[in-house]
Amino acid sequence: MIYLSGFIILLVYLYLFKKQREILKLIPISHKGIINLYRVFNTNNSLSLYKLYFNIIAMFGFIIFMAIAFKLNMIFTITLIIVSVLLLPLIVVWRLNYQKQEYNFNNLIIYINQFIMVFKTYPKIYPTLIEIENTVSGQLNSLVNNSIENIKNGHSSFDSLNAITIVYPHFIIHNLHSLAYSIEQYGTTEYYEALDLIQDDVDDWVEDVAAYNYNKNKIITKLTVLIIFALFICFMALKMILSIDIEISVINYQISIFIFCLVQIITYVTSISVLNSKWIESSESL
Repeated sequence: MIYLSGFIILLVYLYLFKKQREILKLIPISHKGIINLYRVFNTNNSLSLYKLYFNIIAMFGFIIFMAIAFKLNMIFTITLIIVSVLLLPLIVVWRLNYQKQEYNFNNLIIYINQFIMVFKTYPKIYPTLIEIENTVSGQLNSLVNNSIENIKNGHSSFDSLNAITIVYPHFIIHNLHSLAYSIEQYGTTEYYEALDLIQDDVDDWVEDVAAYNYNKNKIITKLTVLIIFALFICFMALKMILSIDIEISVINYQISIFIFCLVQIITYVTSISVLNSKWIESSESL
């Protein structure tokens, strides 16, 4: 069973190495690694390290409770814990990455909305950036500051805005910056409608992303509930079987329950993996 568990873990990490190597670079292997990872993702100081550790402890507590409830022997219990330890870094990375992407997305939407609103009032890029500079935070705030400094130093406003487009390569960002530059350079009195069209695209984008992430979290919740139900049904079934005087091979019982518990853990980890998808899809990028 230890070999089986190791083989499954190996398959998971081989898949990540092939498809998502950037994730492997972030995987924490110690307490210091978790702290460093927390600092990388906690750019907005909205993530609680205590909550993170609470979830980790709760997960291990549940696994130990599960092993005790099903009367797994020490070897299989330790094996389950080892499997969980090896898979836990992935869960931590995926959840932190999801929260960081959520923050960046909301920050980006604030930037777009503020840019459109201010630019409608005064169609100049530099004053617009000055006005919205303090409405955004994190990396985007630094990019806006850099754009302001570049314009001050004589760079074109389009090239200055392009630094933001490179980091957030969504077609809406590109269209907004291109439109703003064209209006500033060539002038027009009929740009409200074009900005309104971009605003409509932004609203649709927000709705689509919200629905997409709602469905992802709904999948995780449903699978978690199903796992709990499966464990409960298994526990009740075993209790009924053991209440009848039937001879059951101890080793067969231990192996069967171990595989069952292992499948539940793998299922949960697989459900959490949906959080790792990017919020800006490649089909929407430039």
